[in-house]
Amino acid sequence: MAIQIVITYIGDAAVQARELKGAVARGMAWAIQWWHRNVLRGHFQAGASGKYSYEPRTEKYRLRKFKKLGHNTPLVYTGALREQTIRSLSLAPLKTKAEATGRMKAPRYAYMTPTAKYKHSLGAEVSATVQAELDTMAELTHRRATRELNELKQQRVVTVT
Repeated sequence: MAIQIVITYIGDAAVQARELKGAVARGMAWAIQWWHRNVLRGHFQAGASGKYSYEPRTEKYRLRKFKKLGHNTPLVYTGALREQTIRSLSLAPLKTKAEATGRMKAPRYAYMTPTAKYKHSLGAEVSATVQAELDTMAELTHRRATRELNELKQQRVVTVT
């Protein structure tokens, strides 16, 4: 899932584009960490199917899952998907672009292409976000980038005596 944030910077000419891009990338990495810590677990809780618009599972599947496992927790069958995604996150903020990438480890079946019989994509469902989460991530990115740029500006104060 790719999230795009547009930031218009009007300010000090002393802040070079490279520094701006780096600050925004680190802000995005910070927002990805926030999502991983605070939002991801919600994908595996009751009510997540409706909140994140998961593809409905068949009645036969839900009955079989409940009979075998005693629960109908969304995206959880054996628990491997939940455990691997919650446990792992690698971040890669780019220095030359205003971009950051977050990757989580997951079982191979999470990345299988949906077919006519199995219409859902676990990878897409795990990384789904709602607008409120996107807004929070954009705000976190903006706050972090602004703080870094302000710190950079303070370091460049030149005093002439």
